Order: sequence, then structure tokens, then C-alpha cells
Amino acid sequence: MATEKVRITVLVTNSVGLSFMLFAEHGLSFWIEKGENAVLFDTGQGRALFENAPFLGKDLRLLKKVALSHGHFDHTRGIKTVLEQAENNVEVYAHPAVFEHKYFRGLRKGQPVELFIGLPFPREDLKNAGAQLHLSTSFQELVHGLYITGEIPRRNDFEVPEEGFYVKEPGGSFREDSIPDDQAIVVEGEKGISVITGCAHAGVCNTLDHIANFTGTRSFYALIGGTHLVKKDIKRFEHTLEWLKKYNVQLFAPGHCTGWDALAFFSEHLEGKFVPLEVGATFDL
Repeated sequence: MATEKVRITVLVTNSVGLSFMLFAEHGLSFWIEKGENAVLFDTGQGRALFENAPFLGKDLRLLKKVALSHGHFDHTRGIKTVLEQAENNVEVYAHPAVFEHKYFRGLRKGQPVELFIGLPFPREDLKNAGAQLHLSTSFQELVHGLYITGEIPRRNDFEVPEEGFYVKEPGGSFREDSIPDDQAIVVEGEKGISVITGCAHAGVCNTLDHIANFTGTRSFYALIGGTHLVKKDIKRFEHTLEWLKKYNVQLFAPGHCTGWDALAFFSEHLEGKFVPLEVGATFDL
């Protein structure tokens, strides 16, 4: 295992700490430093990323690698500007389904809505902006000791995908979207193996199981990122807590799409191991 220290800096998430110089938005972006290498994991909606990165001392112009957790706008809308500002061509790692035309269809305040929520740029736009695309459903190495998981099998029946997500086909018809492009980052650091999630649409427990099966590990130091536990579902909270204990997770820092009920639950049940995710936070792994 690589044992070099890894530092995670939160550039974008839904909440911010005490600093009045940082911006929060509904989105997610992490700056991952491993030795001389830096990887940007997700780009948020764009505005907060470009406000926060320079204040936190992160120069997006020097980026050489970007990884995308999945193709929703709150994780990808900043990608084209990142590519345009970069001084070099940027390697972009993602699942092939990241470019599907993703929609939310359902009720909002009792009224039917149909909202485009996907990556707002076609593949050619990103390539023209300098992206060197690495699209795969399998584990990919970003730098030595840093990986993106590829597609995560859905094996735990209690982690049911949330309703309302659809893909619009070229002919105009819709099909349900299981969000197969959802993936996470695996970090090998000084404190062991850690996991960074985007939204964990595949489920936190499925994600940990997948990484454990691939790496052979039976414990994780940290789990940081979105968990998509926004729906108040105590049974699912309890299953997730069981998995965190099963894998001996020492640091749990959820945010973004986690939801207030879940945050309160884990804060109560993981005393000493729970840290809410905020813009500007850093984690040494």
C-alpha cells in the first residue's frame, strides 16, 4: 500500500463554517493532494468553486486531472470553465453514462415538474476545451494510490434508489435512471484506506462493500462526502451505521445531499467520529 499523506480540501458543499470569505452552494467539489499530484473530484455548479479555490490557495489553472462522481449538474457544471482555464490539457475520468440526458420528473409543491439535471455540456464541448476523456465502468487509477471505483454493484436491498430520476432517450422517451455512473474515490494514505463519495446514489453500504471486495480491506479510516440519505428513513440510517461500524470507520464527514435528519442521527450515534462537511475543511488521511 502507498503510505504517502493525502490532504483533502473541501472547495464546494452546501454549508460553510465561520469564514465570511467562502461561498456555499448546492454542489460538491474536493481538491485532493497526494505528494506532487492534485486531482479535482467534481466541480460543483461552478460559481462557488471559482470563488473558493483561490481563497483556499488552490490554483485551478495548474490542474491536470479531474474525476467526476456522476453526471448531475451540481457536480459537473463547473467542468467546462475548469478545462478552459487550465494551462494544460486535462485528463477527465468518468463513467460513460455521465453524458446521458438526466432529468428529474415528479411533484414539487404539488405541481408536476420535468427538470433537466444532467451535465450541461456534450462530450465534444469538453474535448474541444482540452479534456482527455477516460470513460470506464471499472476501477481506474488516477495517480499512484488514488483510484476511482467505476460502477458500483447494487446488492443491498435496503439501499433502494430514490424515485424521480430519468434519462431522456434521443427519440424523446424517458426511462428510469438507476444512476450507474455513480462512483467514489479510493485513497491509500498514511492512516489507511479512505473513501470520498459524490452523492453515493449507489448506497453508502454498497459503495463500501464494492471497495472492500476490490481492495481486500476490512476497515476504512474515513468516509467523506455526500450520502444521499436526504429522505428520512431511520431503518436505512441504522443499516448505514451498522456498515460504518462493520468497517471500523474512524472518521465520518457527511454533507451535501445527506439531509438534516441523517446528520442529526449520525452526530448522535457516532460521537467522536462524526464531523459535518463544510467548505474550507481539510482532512489529512
